[in-house]
Amino acid sequence: MLIAVDRRGRAPPSPADRLSGGSPADIRNRPRSPGAVRSGDTVLLNLNQLRVFYTAAREGSYSRAAQALFITQPAVSQNIKALETYYGVGLFQKSGRSMELTQAGRILYEYAKRIFEVAEEAEQAIRELGSLDRGEVRVGTTKIYARYLMPSIINAFRMRYPAVAVVLDEGSSEQLVRSVENLSNHLAVVGRIPYPSRLRTQHYRQVELTLIAGANHRLTARRPVSWRDLEGRPLILREAGSGSRRAATERLAQEGVKPQVVMESGSVDFIKRFVAEGRALAFLWEPDIREELAAGRLVAIPLVEGALTLETDVVLLADAYKSPAVRAFLRVLEESITAEWSLLPR
Repeated sequence: MLIAVDRRGRAPPSPADRLSGGSPADIRNRPRSPGAVRSGDTVLLNLNQLRVFYTAAREGSYSRAAQALFITQPAVSQNIKALETYYGVGLFQKSGRSMELTQAGRILYEYAKRIFEVAEEAEQAIRELGSLDRGEVRVGTTKIYARYLMPSIINAFRMRYPAVAVVLDEGSSEQLVRSVENLSNHLAVVGRIPYPSRLRTQHYRQVELTLIAGANHRLTARRPVSWRDLEGRPLILREAGSGSRRAATERLAQEGVKPQVVMESGSVDFIKRFVAEGRALAFLWEPDIREELAAGRLVAIPLVEGALTLETDVVLLADAYKSPAVRAFLRVLEESITAEWSLLPR
């Protein structure tokens, strides 16, 4: 393993400068150790040699260092000699039968100790991510799913992986697709819209949207009705970028029907109140209107040719599969439906 150590004359003194007392120019002109590689003004220090030195200093013996590292004692001596040549200073001195660090050796030891402690912390952090003992998964979803679907899914995930945080983001399908592209979210569950080619997509489930009207609307007396009966009638659509809006406009075009779009809104509560007053029709998901239907404030109107359906998908970038937390969340998401498909790559 190699580590870059800056040798530019303009930089503050490096650890090697402190060890040797020499100037950057002096250091550049010194013979390099076999493990050191130079590229321009940058010298790459061999971390394997540094680890041998660190272990010998910690153990206080070349022989114990050799045992700890599973190498021969001559190999320990060779690596330390290479470092001494590289720095131009001695790192150990004999005191009777024992071995002590020189002043330069003590300085290098403190730096080496910090380097390997940080390396161990990094390794531990990566292990914890892999074992799901820490981490985060950022999930985007539509407002419908945020209200009715995600609470149970996130609860199931947290029960299984309590150390992994879940950050939930909601918005229109278009907004959430962009959030996956710009890495704000790891994945998103959205109503189907055209997707950028770089995204991976998998069908999640089909949602049925109900045509609703106020209790006194004329069409309520004619149930069921045809899609053609919506011709010229006031209709509220969801906001631009919404998957349900796209599903509605495509189905209306397919049926050759042109209603009078009187308003667009991203607020389900507003749409329900506006429709309840008899001013327009709208398509909403049944769980969103269950209370109003039961109270008689809204009326569901069946369509002879079949209800409006919305296909929903999971979207993510290919690199997201590398995250253990994302893969675990996809498994829980998969378990939430009965369809026999897998979100995970084979």
